[in-house]
Amino acid sequence: MKHTYAKDWRVQPGGALLLLPLLLGYAQGCSDESPKDGYYLRGRVFNGASSEPVGGAELSLLAGQGTRHVTAAADGTYLIGPIDPSASYRLEAKADGMAEFEFTGLALPALNPGLTRTLIGDVALFEGSKKAPAFVVRVQSDDERIPARFARVDFLPTAVGADPAVTGIAAAPVPQTGTVIGAFAQPGGATLPNQMDHGAQSYHASASDGVAMIPEEALKWGATYRVKIDAGPDFEPVTFMLTAVRDDDIEVVLERANPVSMQLPQDSQQYFTGRIYDGVTLARLTSYKMQLEYFDRTLEGKVDSTGRYVIGPLLSNADYTISVEVDGYRNFLSHNVKLPITGRVTAFYYDAFVYPADIKAPAVKVRFSMAGNTSLPSGTVRFAPRGSSALFNDDAETPAGVNRQVWTNDEDLQQRALVRDFKDGVLDIAEGELVLGVEYAVSVFGVAGYAVLSNGDFRAGVDANPSFTLESVNEVPLSVVAMSSQNAALSEDGHLEVRFNHDVALYPRMDQAVALRALNDAFAIVSPDRDNDTELNTLIDPGTLPDPITPSYRGVTFEVKGDRLTLKWNREIGLATKDAMDPIDGVTYGGLSALWLYTGTLPNSPASTLADLIDSAAVQVQMKAR
Repeated sequence: MKHTYAKDWRVQPGGALLLLPLLLGYAQGCSDESPKDGYYLRGRVFNGASSEPVGGAELSLLAGQGTRHVTAAADGTYLIGPIDPSASYRLEAKADGMAEFEFTGLALPALNPGLTRTLIGDVALFEGSKKAPAFVVRVQSDDERIPARFARVDFLPTAVGADPAVTGIAAAPVPQTGTVIGAFAQPGGATLPNQMDHGAQSYHASASDGVAMIPEEALKWGATYRVKIDAGPDFEPVTFMLTAVRDDDIEVVLERANPVSMQLPQDSQQYFTGRIYDGVTLARLTSYKMQLEYFDRTLEGKVDSTGRYVIGPLLSNADYTISVEVDGYRNFLSHNVKLPITGRVTAFYYDAFVYPADIKAPAVKVRFSMAGNTSLPSGTVRFAPRGSSALFNDDAETPAGVNRQVWTNDEDLQQRALVRDFKDGVLDIAEGELVLGVEYAVSVFGVAGYAVLSNGDFRAGVDANPSFTLESVNEVPLSVVAMSSQNAALSEDGHLEVRFNHDVALYPRMDQAVALRALNDAFAIVSPDRDNDTELNTLIDPGTLPDPITPSYRGVTFEVKGDRLTLKWNREIGLATKDAMDPIDGVTYGGLSALWLYTGTLPNSPASTLADLIDSAAVQVQMKAR
């Protein structure tokens, strides 16, 4: 049975879902049962293919210096926390037979003391052993007089879900256009994105005579795709979302374009001819499909029995794309700038190289060293595609053709970057982790005292085991250039402003609540009994307060902005007893060794305590008596 899904994403009765694509919800509220202030994650763990709950799933929250674990209830619901504001966190989920889930959230907004908030985030898990099934996409026209005989079907991996820190922005899926009959993904739920869902690559198919066969494992199980079906300028393209977890066939009804595109002029037309080669063996290919795409047109090339193609015409002043599809080879898309205007019909000879999908780049051992240092570094390296496949890139290595008239595969630049941590100067990259022939830009970072390497390069399958050397970097140490307590004028409210030679930031590994409590515990005032009535101004004694004690219980707070740190005291909060006739002559800020700062300008910027920077564990601020 087939079901029609309308443009506004509402499902007709009986519609079968491939997956609920992920739309993040955000809510907030207070919980009297929360043991600590902060944020809490609440949601439901469910099977992304069937929407059934996954009871007993193990969830772990890595927040600050601690890790918290909970087990989902039988109906899949869970509650975990707290998450301290202004610090990133990671949520992991595991269940028997399911692929792993991991989400790293951005720092959340600060909360007032004593408040908690709940973030709603469901977790979708997919069975780890499943393979994406085969299915068929059928394309037809809504006008029998003009059939849609050929169409391009593109499956583009799409990130779904959103970070709770990005308030007010939901994970809006691509709106459906056109009429689609069959089961496919729809938006729904309040689900967090799975950052372990990597490895999904785009897939391109052709619908010849209105039929496109999508083979098993062409798509990645559990990954969501934006599907676009384009049958050329005479039809409006169709887009929808799909997650390949069902083998239901899909039918697409294309609507005629209105108005029908204008005809090309008869002059200044350009054609292409040439041959396609195996990029590994240099064998000439004879069975492939080629398309020319530009403006609002998609033209199919003619390939003879010897492998020679002819394609065109191309309109002058139009950038264009050449696509090549060969069974068993990686996708090929070459995007090109317009050719010079000739004022007449012309033809150009171009070759192209495609690479077998089953031939993997060999394993390599990558080594790292530090200039002027025999120690072995540990850090992070990123291999990011920056050039298309080119195992044979010299004129002497390529078949006879027109010099420099070779289409490059821009699809190679869409390959996923490889980011790996290395230790003790060595990283082993397994066979197939990099893409054969692709040129990678290599960046190394996170090595203390050494600059980020950003100009390394490596070609998978061409270069041998590479080695990269890091250069040391010198940064002017963080220091104090001025303090408001050194001014001749007395302070009105007892605040202390410290200015540095760099913009500063709170060190991420510092627990801000612990630092704030230390500042309040060590804070003191100078207030003599001026009227000799034995009544005094005294600070709150933490021993008289019930647990939990607010870290800023004496009214001491701090703020970092630009190159300045400001310590402030609110006397209305911090005093236990008051005598309006006794002046407060000064305040002392102590506990400064608990406050850690750094410049944050380099990954290896060292951190220092405020006590070390001012060479004192406490600072006294003289006030105007009042």
